[in-house]
Amino acid sequence: MEATPENVDRMLSFVEELACLPKAPASPPALTGFAKQILKMCSDFEQAEWLISELGARCQFWPAPIEARRLFCRRFPPADGVESGGEE
Repeated sequence: MEATPENVDRMLSFVEELACLPKAPASPPALTGFAKQILKMCSDFEQAEWLISELGARCQFWPAPIEARRLFCRRFPPADGVESGGEE
């Protein structure tokens, strides 16, 4: 999805659901960066909602972007074409 201001704001509302996880970034730029990474890999907000829900259920700590991508790529092809790479 395109990182328009509207899409970034909507994605931030999803990402903020993960703020309860230990080691979650406190700075708005870090949250925005994470939201933009998710926008790149997702084709629609339904995929993004699934990813955030799964991260919240599976992660003990705030996930690194590569962790989010690995989980996402298990279920969906990434919209940006970047496969997760590496092993868990």
